[in-house]
Amino acid sequence: MTTQPIQLQPEHIKISAGTTLLVWLARKLGRLLLIIARSPAKLATLLPLLAIWWLNSIATWLAAGFALLCIAICAAWATQFPDHYANHVMNRARGTWRSLKYRRHWSRYLKDCGIILRRSDTPFLLRIHSTKNFDQLTVRMNPGQRPEDWANNADRLTQTFGALNCRITTTGKPHWLQLMFLTNDPLTQSVDPYPPEPDALNRGLPIARQEDGKPWRLKLVGSHLLIVGATGAGKSGVLWAIIHDLLPAIDSGIVKLWVMDPKGGMELAGARHKFDRFIYGHRPTIFAGVLDEAVQIMQQRQDALRGVAQLHTPTPRQPLYVIMVDEMAALTAWNTDRAAQKRIQTALNLLQSQGRAVGVIIIGAVQDPSKETLPNRDKFPIRIALRLTEATQIGMAFGPGARDRGAHCDQIDPELKGVGYIQIDGEEGFTRVRFAHITPAMIGATNSDLPQLDDEPAQTSDGIFIA
Repeated sequence: MTTQPIQLQPEHIKISAGTTLLVWLARKLGRLLLIIARSPAKLATLLPLLAIWWLNSIATWLAAGFALLCIAICAAWATQFPDHYANHVMNRARGTWRSLKYRRHWSRYLKDCGIILRRSDTPFLLRIHSTKNFDQLTVRMNPGQRPEDWANNADRLTQTFGALNCRITTTGKPHWLQLMFLTNDPLTQSVDPYPPEPDALNRGLPIARQEDGKPWRLKLVGSHLLIVGATGAGKSGVLWAIIHDLLPAIDSGIVKLWVMDPKGGMELAGARHKFDRFIYGHRPTIFAGVLDEAVQIMQQRQDALRGVAQLHTPTPRQPLYVIMVDEMAALTAWNTDRAAQKRIQTALNLLQSQGRAVGVIIIGAVQDPSKETLPNRDKFPIRIALRLTEATQIGMAFGPGARDRGAHCDQIDPELKGVGYIQIDGEEGFTRVRFAHITPAMIGATNSDLPQLDDEPAQTSDGIFIA
């Protein structure tokens, strides 16, 4: 009997690749440690390298932590104080970035625009301040240059530097000039009315938004206002914005609003229950009579305030009289009743020259700002010009050279109703704004149980003319 040998097959043990790698690394590390232990010189060389690596790791983590902390602080800053953050962080960052563009092309672009003849005569660019919508460049002019030399080339500067608009203003310092480049137009969107404020008459009525996003405030006390604009430019919208913000003062009795509409009274009749006087129709003698009465009020206050005060302070007992005239040309140039026209013109001249100090204010709206249409246009300290059809009308509204200094009223998009420029006597340059849009629903919200308008002229017992 043959005995067969027994064959034993060992069982294969499967080890994962990860375990194999760890074993290999452990063996290599053991050999490295053995070599270092046998050679103190190598140990002395390796320890500083290990210390540097360890410290570098700590520094990396500290830098990462500091960066995360800065990001968190900036996020909280931007959320809680957005205006402050924009002024101190974003605007400085924009100014640094955009200054590279301006300084890089400054000499060549000025030569291309005709400001200088040789690049060696380049005016010194002092500083650049940037916001979300504006780049303000402060320049020191060369000897012999005038601000008009720059203003006459404002259109070229706008196109060359890739801006939407360019305005030239002086700073009050000799030889210094400011170029205001509009880089982003924030006035393309409609402006919602600001909530009426109880003390807005003293602070100023927030009736419009400026290019920097802040409200523009109309200070009626001690001033007169002229509104100029072509048909459809938004003059009635400006009047409605003023009426809307005057409502708290009207309700408290601080303001008496007299509204005169020689066009028939259709546009402003929606809030006539808030008017102390509402005069409309086609009889010039009625308008002349109301203006004569305003002159009498003015003269009585002059007698009362003589030696007491130089500027009237509105109170419920002595309110501010605001006389709002929609389309003044219908009372002056288009008036065919010569006797009434003379009375109206005389009364307007007296009120504009003497009325603002005693609290009798004129707000006038007109399409054509020429001297033939409005002889007393220069007596309005505050002037607003909306879209105009001709460039020559800008000089009529603001004075010679206004368009070169940045009042581009003839370039306003007809779709942007309520966009215009503002000039205030004693202030440099112009302010571009968009006035708040008052919807019919907002107008109707102020209306309640109003009587129907009569077809024939009538006079109430207290002298309120309703024509």
